[in-house]
Amino acid sequence: RKEETATCRFILGTSRNLKESVEDGSLIEEFYDQVKLYPIYLPSLAERAEDIAALTYQFLQRFSQRFGKKIEYVEDPLIARLIARPWPGNIRELERTVERMVAVCEGNSLTLDHYREAMGDSLHQQWNGKPPETAEELKELKKQLRQFAVIDIERAFVTSALHRSGGNVTRAADRVGMKRRNFQAMMREYGIQAG
Repeated sequence: RKEETATCRFILGTSRNLKESVEDGSLIEEFYDQVKLYPIYLPSLAERAEDIAALTYQFLQRFSQRFGKKIEYVEDPLIARLIARPWPGNIRELERTVERMVAVCEGNSLTLDHYREAMGDSLHQQWNGKPPETAEELKELKKQLRQFAVIDIERAFVTSALHRSGGNVTRAADRVGMKRRNFQAMMREYGIQAG
């Protein structure tokens, strides 16, 4: 056996805040000191909404080829819905979502119906199917469903307006008939950046 020497660098990735992990005792401080040499912050997909359409088309091309389909288009309402989604799983979650949509698509374009079919994304998914037992539980469930619907619709509304206006906030606000400051308030509320 011959001994060899090698120089290597390790690149580690995590979605956790390592400093907080040291403070709460779930990470050894010495390890943290070793790995914090050159931290690189990568924004989440939700913070890079302007990349979602391009990534969607890239994944569409890959999975269309893999499944032997000729899907070439993604309808605008679907792009708006994808942009509005928070994507806690980041790019991998978007990739899996596009893969599922391509798997269920029979035509040449992806639509909101394909998204709903692939994701089971509808208001009734927010309800576990168990009927409320009291009037108070019914009231709370109705409130949650309304909030879910409003949030989803408002996010899609803002992202779609921005998408149609090329990322220009003033034009988007004018196009939908809102004051710019009110439109910007909705953008801030949902963490949506102008592209």
